Amino acid sequence: MSSFLFLRLRLRKAALCLFLALVAVCLPLGAPVQAAEQNTPQVAGQGTPQLDVDRFYDNVVLVGFTGVRWEDINEKDTPNLFAFTQQAEGANLVVKTFGETTCPTRGWLTLGSGVRASGTCAQPDIDGDGRVAQWDSYVAGNKDNPYKPHLGLLGKIIRGNLVGDGVLVLGSGAGLALADSKGGVVGQYIDTVRVGDDPARNAGRVSVSDGLLHLDGAQDLVMIDLGQVRYGNSAKAESTREGFEATKAAFTLDETALPDEARADLTAIDQAFGQVIERVNAAMATPRILVASLADSQSSRAELSFFAAQGLSSESSASFVASDSTRHEGLIQTTDVTATLIDWLAPETIQSRYCAGSPLVVGAQTDSLASSLVSDQNRARLTRILVGPFYSLFLGLTLVTALVAWRVLRRKSGDSTQGRTAKNSVAFTAVTVSLLPASSLLVNLVPWWNSAHPRLAFAGILVLMAVAIAAVASVPAVRGKVSLSLAIASFVTAGVVAADVVVDHFISSSLQFPSVLGAQPQVGGRFYGLSNATFAIFAAGLLIGLAVLVSALVRRGKNIQATILIVVCAVIALCVDGLAMFGADFGGPPALTLGIALLLLTVSKRKITVPRILVALVVAVGVSLFFSLLDYTNPATQRSHLGRFIQSVKDGNLLSVLSRKISAAAFGLPAPLALLLMLAVILALVWLWKKYAPLQKVSARLGLSSQPEGARTDVSAAIAYSLPAVLLTLISAAFINDSSITIPVVGGAVALMLYTSALLRARQAQLA
Repeated sequence: MSSFLFLRLRLRKAALCLFLALVAVCLPLGAPVQAAEQNTPQVAGQGTPQLDVDRFYDNVVLVGFTGVRWEDINEKDTPNLFAFTQQAEGANLVVKTFGETTCPTRGWLTLGSGVRASGTCAQPDIDGDGRVAQWDSYVAGNKDNPYKPHLGLLGKIIRGNLVGDGVLVLGSGAGLALADSKGGVVGQYIDTVRVGDDPARNAGRVSVSDGLLHLDGAQDLVMIDLGQVRYGNSAKAESTREGFEATKAAFTLDETALPDEARADLTAIDQAFGQVIERVNAAMATPRILVASLADSQSSRAELSFFAAQGLSSESSASFVASDSTRHEGLIQTTDVTATLIDWLAPETIQSRYCAGSPLVVGAQTDSLASSLVSDQNRARLTRILVGPFYSLFLGLTLVTALVAWRVLRRKSGDSTQGRTAKNSVAFTAVTVSLLPASSLLVNLVPWWNSAHPRLAFAGILVLMAVAIAAVASVPAVRGKVSLSLAIASFVTAGVVAADVVVDHFISSSLQFPSVLGAQPQVGGRFYGLSNATFAIFAAGLLIGLAVLVSALVRRGKNIQATILIVVCAVIALCVDGLAMFGADFGGPPALTLGIALLLLTVSKRKITVPRILVALVVAVGVSLFFSLLDYTNPATQRSHLGRFIQSVKDGNLLSVLSRKISAAAFGLPAPLALLLMLAVILALVWLWKKYAPLQKVSARLGLSSQPEGARTDVSAAIAYSLPAVLLTLISAAFINDSSITIPVVGGAVALMLYTSALLRARQAQLA
């Protein structure tokens, strides 16, 4: 009786222990960050901060254009840009805003607001009073922008910190980026001819060379728009491609070579850039020069764009550029350029918190800057077109294998030699298919994208890795230890993901970035941490593997040890998933917490009650808030989206953020309907759990013995413990995160194949 009371008390406190353990483990990890923040300048509260002339002694020159990639730069076609990059810091620039690709107008608006801009792609016109004629339409077009951009942020900050004629603006794109909140261009504006514009639009404009006559060493900031390289039916860039075209783009690779009609524009931009550099070097002693291509060249596919700089560091050598917003050397975002300008020209302004980017930093030196960045661009492009084929292959094999396994399990002659061979073959196939997602990350250990036939190389390495791991995992099953085989395959799936995010914090492992299962940089989604698909396989593998170990302990009567094991593994897994330095996942920890809580209830055979549901929900929400608050202690420029969520709450945007995420998770349904759908799904899960979760019912339906003498080959306990937890985790994560259906589909497919393999092995061992 005393043992029963102790177990009951322990289970009631399990959720609280889980949260306290998280605090104990994770809080020290945030201590160094907090200490570092104490040494950083405090953000000004009120008033206009003054420019620190002792610190910012350099002139800042930003030369912008659109449609140029690193692979377009060479000594023959672009001699001036090529010469500039020989002693420059460089990176691939993510220009993603909204839609399939980014048009020049949105690119310049994003630079000016520090947040991804939406709305019309109509080219800007600057009137005689120095005001953007279409400003009101740009503001209206961003009214429903979920990122809530403050259009004119950069211009407003510059106007408040630089006085007199300290700003020179050439070209309408630069004027758009340096317009203030009312559409008035900051500084001296000169309407110059832009490459690639319709000749009628350039009528009355002065040449770039004439505009450069106004440049002298007195300007603190010079921003120049040289024009655009646009091709490939660029008019379609103003809208998102839908239907068949969007589906086709996921499977095909467009021609990447620069077409003849665009080469003349690129040459003209390079010539104008040469004039700019010559004038800047003549007028300024130590300028800081940023050169950025701020939008895509075409509508058919998003690309990584060109960025190079001189003056980011005192070293005059080629180096990679990075930022805290991407955490990858050689990869930055347009909003990082905005943050850098603010950091240089107005470092203590309170408005800087509205910028989503982080200031640029210089990374490692390299003798092959251009070739490395072109290789990264090629890898991202090839990975993007492999996403569709990979998911088709993985889900197709999952469906076929499940159907074949169902037929094999229904055969009455399963104990024959032919039946045993069929079960073993299908079981091996199932575990191989379950390991394809994890193997798709490990493929990136080999530079397959540099091979002569990259798609064949990717497919070959993928299959070989999955088969090799499956062979190792199948060894215990051959000896009758089916549960151990299931645990190995499950923990490999979860372990690959966990190892990637942990190792990536210390060295750039880049297993899931870019990857067919993770994210692609040109899409502009997640740049670090766990993506939704990787969280799905991480959670499924973890819960199934943990259920195998727990079921073994429970069969031996070690219930206390089983509970301790669940809590310890939960703390480690939640730290890997939720800490900003590792997984940086906001929507994953609450779902995983609910799944672990259900696993605890299932193992202890406790009923689901309203108080327990409320405790689990409170702890689930508390876990994510804890990670977010921990990240919020970092300096503003070093926070991930976790800490920025807390800032959004402080700014009064909580309801809009939650509404956007809930609506996106429910296929665009309004938030109230989405909440009703969530409630219906949760009630359905509770009913399924009560009806099918008891171990005896699972064992009977699976046709497996649950008696102690069959413990070596019995997997029914592992399925009974893990299945409800896996379903709850994946479905709740689908509602919390934006990608909705991806999480349950990918995680469910992995779980289905793991269960299928274990069932076939267990049935075969029982018949033997």
